[in-house]
Amino acid sequence: MQMNIVFIGLLIFCTTAKLFSQEYRRWQMNVDGSITWQIQGNIPHDDHIEMSGKRISCVLRYGIAADSSFHATRTLVWPMLRTIPNNTHASLTRQFAPDGFDWVTVNGKAIGSEKVISITLNGTLVVNSIVGNRMTLTRQYFPSTTLPGYWEMYTLKNISAKTCVVEIPKVNTVYDTNPDKGVDGAYALHVDITHAGSFELQTNDSVSFSVFYSGMKQNEKAPVADATEEKEKRLEFIHEVWNKLILETPDTVLNKEFAFAKIRAAESIFETKGGPMHGPGGEAYYAAIWANDQGEYVGPFFPYLGYDYGNKASLNAYLHFARFMNEEYKPIPSSIIAE
Repeated sequence: MQMNIVFIGLLIFCTTAKLFSQEYRRWQMNVDGSITWQIQGNIPHDDHIEMSGKRISCVLRYGIAADSSFHATRTLVWPMLRTIPNNTHASLTRQFAPDGFDWVTVNGKAIGSEKVISITLNGTLVVNSIVGNRMTLTRQYFPSTTLPGYWEMYTLKNISAKTCVVEIPKVNTVYDTNPDKGVDGAYALHVDITHAGSFELQTNDSVSFSVFYSGMKQNEKAPVADATEEKEKRLEFIHEVWNKLILETPDTVLNKEFAFAKIRAAESIFETKGGPMHGPGGEAYYAAIWANDQGEYVGPFFPYLGYDYGNKASLNAYLHFARFMNEEYKPIPSSIIAE
């Protein structure tokens, strides 16, 4: 019995050591701060990540099937588009499944099979694939830093010896929500493709287009923005956070984890009518403040990070709760909800 216990212990140790060895890790660390999953037969596999801006959040569920094809669904949350009843979880939320590439034709046909080569996380999600054995496809996903919108950028490059004609459709779809379910009546959700048209690609030529999801009140104009500029703003924010309060320990994985945790902490602040409010997200907690989360955890963290917008969110949280402090020592509320 004792020998069996020792054997089981050694087996668990060896298995754990293999799982955490650099050779076995699904994600590899890059010198530029990003991490990359090089697809080498370790599929099928699914994962998810949340990315936020001041007026939107996206929970992106993505994965690679056994045939090496890519799939994703995006759950978009607009924290300031309030629904009824206007409670803790009353942020307008919608899930979209179509991939922008599904609308594209190459030489008049759907392009066919896809093989994902790599996926990279750098504050955006970047997916590199080969499609139809004739083109490379790069997808990049990220939220706007300031607008109530979320972007997907697609780039196709012709790697074949023959000319390819790529047709990108005009898509301007609007979803009007039920006015009886919104605090401000109906909301308008837009799905727009930018840079539509027909493009003749010679060998090594490329073309890019974007899918832009946005949401607003019906009396508001849909935001107009450039995908490349929005991407640069997102990456500027990422590098600002990464270059502050850098953790240096002998454990490079821990250091990397801390770097990505800084992004998640700093990005999830929403510009509400009650001021900037940090929320944990998770498709449930937005445009509100909680006594423990903001008061004890992330609130004291932001001054160490040196992130000005985070400092404003921390001060805003304390001022909101200060309104309920009283000489009678009656309990203060556990949260400030609905902006």
